[in-house]
Amino acid sequence: MLKNIPTKSVVTILAIGVLVGFAIVGSFNAFVDYTSSNKFCGATCHEMDTVTKEYMESPFHKNNHGVRVGCADCHVPKPLFARLWRKAKATKELYHKVMGTIDTPEKFEAKRLILARSEWQRLRESDSRECRNCHFYEAMTIETQPNTARFWHPMAMDEGYTCIDCHRGFVHRLPDLAEEIQKAAEHFEAVLAADALSEDRLYIAKVTSLYSGASTEDGTFAELEPGTPLTVLERQDGWFKVRIQGRQYQADNHTLYDTGDRTVVLARARGGSMEIGENVTRNDATGLDWRPARMEGWVSRKNVTGQIASLWDYGKAIYQNECVRCHVLFSPSAFWATEWKNKLHNMRRKVGLSAEQMEILLKYLQYHAKPQGMI
Repeated sequence: MLKNIPTKSVVTILAIGVLVGFAIVGSFNAFVDYTSSNKFCGATCHEMDTVTKEYMESPFHKNNHGVRVGCADCHVPKPLFARLWRKAKATKELYHKVMGTIDTPEKFEAKRLILARSEWQRLRESDSRECRNCHFYEAMTIETQPNTARFWHPMAMDEGYTCIDCHRGFVHRLPDLAEEIQKAAEHFEAVLAADALSEDRLYIAKVTSLYSGASTEDGTFAELEPGTPLTVLERQDGWFKVRIQGRQYQADNHTLYDTGDRTVVLARARGGSMEIGENVTRNDATGLDWRPARMEGWVSRKNVTGQIASLWDYGKAIYQNECVRCHVLFSPSAFWATEWKNKLHNMRRKVGLSAEQMEILLKYLQYHAKPQGMI
C-alpha cells in the first residue's frame, strides 16, 4: 500500500511529524522551564509568599559573590526522568490549592514541619542530588574551613552522611521544633496522669527518690533513673513498695546497673542500701566483673508509669527535634550506652533542654544503644 503513496507525500508527512515532535518537545521544555522559574514559584500562588520572603532575605538570593541560586536549583531535579516525576508529583499541590490547605500564614505555619520533613526526606533519598550539582567534596579545601565544618565534612565523607542531614534552615526558617518537644511533653504528662498503674511491673518516668517508708517524711536512700524497671511488692495510699533488680561492678557499691547487655544506671544509692550477691560474673566484652544486686524501698506514684513505650516516645521526640538543629541524627544503636553518656554531657551547654529532659533523652538513647563492647 505504501508503494502507491507518492514519495513527495511521504517526505511531507515525515517533515510534518518532525516539526510536530519538535513543537511538542519545545513546548514541554518551555512549560517545565517556566514552572521552574523564580517568577512562577514566587508569584503564582499567594501560599508561597512566606517562603518567598524567606528566600529573598537569604544568601541564596543575594550575596557578596553575586551568585544566585534559584528555587528550582534546590527543589527540581535536573535529570529528565527525575524531573518529570517531580513535576507529576507536584500536581497534588493543585488539589491543596483548591482545598485551601495552606492558604493563610497560620495554616502554613501549622504545616511547616510536615512540609519541611517531606523535603528533607526527598533530598535524603536522592543523596542530596541538588546540593551536589554545585558542591563537591573533591573541590573542598577542608583545612581552611571553619572548625565545625572541618570536623564534620571528613566524617560525612567516611560515613556516607548526606548534605541535608546537617544543612537545614539556610534559606527557609526551620519549623518550631521546640513546640514539637512541648507537644510531646504534654502528651507524656497526659499519659502519666491517666495511667492506672495496676500492673506489677512498672517503670520510673522521671528521676525520683526511693524512700524507706510510704511517706515523704521517711528518709530517702537512693535516686532512681528514668526507665528503671520496678517490681511492685505492696501498695499503700498512692505509694508502692518496689524491688529494683540489677547488678554492681567491682568496687562501686553505690551504683546499680541494668542486667542487660548495655551499661545503664538504674539507681544511685547512699550508704549501704544495696543488697549485693557473692557470685561474680566477668563480662568478656568489657572485662568488668559483675555481681547481682538489688534494692527495695517505697516510691510515690507521681513519677511512675506502666507504659514504658510512652517514655521512649517522649525521648525520641526530644532527640529528633533538638539534636537535628545542628547535625546528623545518629541511630541510637550507633554508640554504646557509655558513649552516649559522654556525648550528651558534652552537649549540655549547647541545647535548650531542662535537666529532666536531658535525663529522659539520655535514657532513651542508652536503652536503645549498641550492646556494650560490640564493635
